Amino acid sequence: MAGAQCHEYTTLMAASYCINHTDRKAAHRCFTCHKPLCDDCVHQEAEGEFCGSACRENYQKFHARYEPERSSGLFGWLFGGIKNLIVTVIGLGILGLILVYAGAKILGLGFCQNLLKTLGIP
Repeated sequence: MAGAQCHEYTTLMAASYCINHTDRKAAHRCFTCHKPLCDDCVHQEAEGEFCGSACRENYQKFHARYEPERSSGLFGWLFGGIKNLIVTVIGLGILGLILVYAGAKILGLGFCQNLLKTLGIP
């Protein structure tokens, strides 16, 4: 922006007037560039409020690149959750077994030795 335009833009932002209609108070802000917008200028989309299609497209490109793909629907969420739960339980089981083995063999803890005998681990 040129110096005069930059100053004008800064003044509009401070006063919260629409960037396109300087006589109207801004009721919205663009999600991408944060320009103040009146009710007539805002573009309501599923992702939020934008000043135009360019900002909406930039927003979508950014989030497509930086948000992980998620399974849609109840079953996608449920099976994704079950997979994570199974991996967590297996990981905690292995960690527990290592700790019990260390407790029995290194520290000589009786309850750890008894647990290893019960599991049939020499």
